[in-house]
Amino acid sequence: MVFGTIHILINNAGKFQHKSFYNVTLDEWNDMIQTNLTSFSRCHRILLRHN
Repeated sequence: MVFGTIHILINNAGKFQHKSFYNVTLDEWNDMIQTNLTSFSRCHRILLRHN
């Protein structure tokens, strides 16, 4: 099956800690970065391979 080009990409992954910045642990921070930035990067790599 062949599809056309991708015109829009929606990355709906995201995390946020509902506490003061000073109270966020390093593990919580790394988990947010992993989810919010790495998922964005991985989605766009896949997109660029197919367009």
